[in-house]
Amino acid sequence: MLTAPSAVPEAGRTAEGLPEARRRRAANPTMSRGEVELLGEAEELIRTLLP
Repeated sequence: MLTAPSAVPEAGRTAEGLPEARRRRAANPTMSRGEVELLGEAEELIRTLLP
């Protein structure tokens, strides 16, 4: 399966970076209100998957 390359280097993918990533994603004008509202749950899920 092919995946899109990340704009964030792997070393920069940490729990500390999640609030900024969430803020940037929420600012995307193509995101619907419902999608933006789900970002908190997505952040929590990601935190459970981080080492």
